[in-house]
Amino acid sequence: MSATQPDGVEGTRMTLGEHLDELRKHLLRSALALLVTFSVGYAFYGEISRLITWPFHEAVREINAATTERMRALVDARLAADPEAWKAYFEPGYPETIELLADHRVEDRLAAIGPLEGFQFTMDIALYFALFTGAPYCLWELWRFVAAGLYANERRAVTRYVPWSVGLFVAGMVFSFRWCVPWVLYYLATAFPTEEIKPQWRVSEYFSVLSTMCLGMGILFQLPVAMSFVMRIGLVQPSTFAKYRKYFYFASFVIAAILSPPDWFSTLAMCVPMMVLYELGILVGRFVARPRATPLGPRGNA
Repeated sequence: MSATQPDGVEGTRMTLGEHLDELRKHLLRSALALLVTFSVGYAFYGEISRLITWPFHEAVREINAATTERMRALVDARLAADPEAWKAYFEPGYPETIELLADHRVEDRLAAIGPLEGFQFTMDIALYFALFTGAPYCLWELWRFVAAGLYANERRAVTRYVPWSVGLFVAGMVFSFRWCVPWVLYYLATAFPTEEIKPQWRVSEYFSVLSTMCLGMGILFQLPVAMSFVMRIGLVQPSTFAKYRKYFYFASFVIAAILSPPDWFSTLAMCVPMMVLYELGILVGRFVARPRATPLGPRGNA
């Protein structure tokens, strides 16, 4: 490139029609990728459903373990108080009593109320699988279309932040899937006495909680990237973020209450990571922030 030619787009100028034709090609390839991944997700629905229901099975396992221990303690106490009376009803006694009282355990299977709910769950699994696995290729097609009109420094800025953004988004989803969702399901199921109220998990409600918390946490994990970007360009200083920390903490409660299921445990499970990410963003910003230029005084003009 010559010294007189601007860096970037001068050699790639196109008419409006050429731009639209190029955009059409990228969109068609992205749509084809999503169609292929959707078909794969639908074909392997069983394997994928076993994977995404792991938080549910993990929560049910913990719930039933706690229920069995409560029943075991209850049986021991009653047998110690009046062993002869219990032996008359339960011969030989102890094991059968535990199995009888274990009927209060939560069923390790999701329920579909009506034929359409199960079919909708299948479609949702295929759709989310297509979006999750096809998104990298779609982003690549978008980047190929946009990068042609960017200068070299703009392309470097994008390639510097996009990998961190994608990595944090995946990390947020994995964090929510592995820890937050099982904890929330466990709390929701133990917030009432299962001895009197038998919980029944609907597949649509479970998928709603799972998708909301995983996607919400993935978006919230973008906070350090956004903060470091605005501090890098000098728009906001780290001291400003630190000064308004208490206001962000309050806003994090409001945001978490909107994105999470309507209970305080779910709100905390989403709010606390937001606070940690905010502090992490301030810490990173102290290394990447651009100092704000100070106006020259009378001596500086001399």
